[in-house]
Amino acid sequence: SLKSGKHGAIGVIAYNIGDAFAVDCITAMESYLEVNTNYRALWMSCSVTDKQAAQPEQILYEAAQYVDGLIIISARSRLTDAAILRFWAEKHLPIVTVVRAIPGDIIPGVAIDEQCGTMLLVEHLVGLGHKRIGFCFREGDVNPYATLRFETFKKLITEYGVEEDESLYTPVDGTHESGYAACKKLLKLEARPSAIIGFSDLTAFGLIRACFDAGLN
Repeated sequence: SLKSGKHGAIGVIAYNIGDAFAVDCITAMESYLEVNTNYRALWMSCSVTDKQAAQPEQILYEAAQYVDGLIIISARSRLTDAAILRFWAEKHLPIVTVVRAIPGDIIPGVAIDEQCGTMLLVEHLVGLGHKRIGFCFREGDVNPYATLRFETFKKLITEYGVEEDESLYTPVDGTHESGYAACKKLLKLEARPSAIIGFSDLTAFGLIRACFDAGLN
């Protein structure tokens, strides 16, 4: 590395490498690197230590000592856009973000078409005849993609002629436990929903568990 200036490694920083979505991303990245390149991967989570909580951007500088490029999976609540741009201005290390867009054209990103995905969800449920559709949304502004999913959902059900009922909307924090609790709450409604959308995989997992425990198919 001292001689060549190369490390032969790609760093992947995730908001939580144990999260279901992050695991899928990491598995795919690792498979690609192994089959198509001579690079290895270095995984780092930014939700582990007190030190990282106090100086979350430090993980970028630590990773830069060992890698030739960085992939950042979300991590918006820990690593701000400004911190990433400052780091890039200092180190000029290639960076790509996943499910995150950093303003400007310096840092490329790979994202999901949230509006199209939400439209497919709504079309599927409306096509099955559902008129009361619940939605478990992410609280706060830590995840703009989750916010876009919820806002798109509310717009679409109006267009599809489904009556909007705010009692069917429940905030969650993204864990399967909060999805479970949210589903229990919705099932207690006198006019409960016939279908529920969870904004994330873990939320949906909690919803499914709650329905199973309630004896629902």
